Amino acid sequence: MAESELHKDIKTRAVGYLRNKGYYVSRAEVPDHYYGIVDAWGIRPRDLYTIGIEVKVSRADWLAAKYKDRKTEEVRRHQYRGWTSMNEVYYACPSGMIFPNEVSESVGLLWFSGTKFINKKKPSFLQVHMADKMKTMLHIYDPWVTTF
Repeated sequence: MAESELHKDIKTRAVGYLRNKGYYVSRAEVPDHYYGIVDAWGIRPRDLYTIGIEVKVSRADWLAAKYKDRKTEEVRRHQYRGWTSMNEVYYACPSGMIFPNEVSESVGLLWFSGTKFINKKKPSFLQVHMADKMKTMLHIYDPWVTTF
């Protein structure tokens, strides 16, 4: 299915949001191990903290993504290694489409108001091995360096 203009816009702005927050190495459409392709991914150079943002623009898209939400919660609880490279995972959606009580404890929520992001829920921290972060970052610069 083709990507909507709204999805493209929020995804592009999500990369800008990460850069404004100090995640200077950031990009859209980043493969992240078993998690799959993340709409926006960034790493902060000063402490190598990583964030991923999944953009959802419809309730149907959100409901189809509940598997990743549940899996992220399971990974956080059991500290599985190699499933993701993100210390924090957020959903970004148009304001009011998803509510904070609908996402698991492990996932945050950003509402996009049309001009800016509003943080509605902060996710819990996910301990991630440094090697997993570096594989994802290397893949940004040269997709042939690593394979997942």
